[in-house]
Amino acid sequence: MRISYDELEDKAREILEDYDELFNNVCEDLDSWNGFLDDDRLYPMCELDDLYGHMSLTEFIELIDGNDFNVNDEYFYHDIYGLHSTDDRDYKAVKDVEEVLDALKDNYMHCDYSLRGEFLGDILEALDECADYYEFDEENETVEAIDDEDEE
Repeated sequence: MRISYDELEDKAREILEDYDELFNNVCEDLDSWNGFLDDDRLYPMCELDDLYGHMSLTEFIELIDGNDFNVNDEYFYHDIYGLHSTDDRDYKAVKDVEEVLDALKDNYMHCDYSLRGEFLGDILEALDECADYYEFDEENETVEAIDDEDEE
């Protein structure tokens, strides 16, 4: 199927909207590359000792005092108020798909994808070529940039 740049961009947007795990992984990859998530990065609870083990018990208690922190939750994050925990790994609560797609178009080569991510990477690479049209095959998960001269 032959589609335009905007239609191909819509396909990338659909993938990000439909695959929450991929969306979360891409957000964390972007954050590792350029700090995309700012203070909204979630860390697995198993990394708590690695990140805060150097602190005294008093300092650590000050970080969690009065906050919604439970060591039994799966993730934690640190903001200006201290440490918080959650079981939900949902970056859609802090970043919208459009913002992630814009960041991805500039930094896709630095991201590691999972689930349908390889196909998303191919789409982003094709978008980077800024072709006139794209040959898009969703069933076989292939995309190829084509210029009008290629058609003749």
